[in-house]
Amino acid sequence: LAPTIIAHARRGSVALLFGREDRGLSNHALDRCHNVIVIPTAPDYPSLNLAHAAAIVAYELLLATQGGERPLPAGRRRGRPATHADLEEMYQVLESALHAVDFFKSRNVTGVMRALRTLLSRAEPDLRETHLLRAIGYEVVNYIERRDSVKE
Repeated sequence: LAPTIIAHARRGSVALLFGREDRGLSNHALDRCHNVIVIPTAPDYPSLNLAHAAAIVAYELLLATQGGERPLPAGRRRGRPATHADLEEMYQVLESALHAVDFFKSRNVTGVMRALRTLLSRAEPDLRETHLLRAIGYEVVNYIERRDSVKE
């Protein structure tokens, strides 16, 4: 009903009435409503928290005012996609950091790195994110080297 609500709101006032979480709206209140929205839920959990229901309706109204569904925003800081070279450098530095902390002493390097590559590929990190992970790897290696030089 979001497009209908938006159309009515352009002509005048509109009120949204939400019912109680445990029982919904009373019949008395329903009799005075012009339209009724039912948000589909899982059969095992047939009711929604009131705040969640209001957020879902507000989001649908937002989409309706902007011409329908659209992809979720990527975020203010989303950078350009990481190149293959960016990713490879990140993996190399992460592997070096894992070696520095003896992570591989009882684990297979190839298997662990394959799992990390799979995980991070699903995340599709952008350039800024790959630089962050790479910086973490560098700092781990630098920390270990500084610690070891103090011991000597």
